[in-house]
Amino acid sequence: MEFQSFDHLEVELYDYVNWLNNYRIHGTLGYMTPAQYRQEALKKLSDLLLTIQILGGLDIAVGNALAEIQAQEEKE
Repeated sequence: MEFQSFDHLEVELYDYVNWLNNYRIHGTLGYMTPAQYRQEALKKLSDLLLTIQILGGLDIAVGNALAEIQAQEEKE
């Protein structure tokens, strides 16, 4: 393919990259487009971080409860 100008090259390259990332499915990505795969990966990461945050909050609550129990035991 020959390009009539640098602008023509830019347009064709943009169209190709857009097609490659948003329309072409990839077997190695579970038959999703790269854009879909990225969205799924970001959702999984977000869910994991939320779980870690929740569990971290539980760890703090358990730690506080244990500290209170230990303080009560020391008073007795």
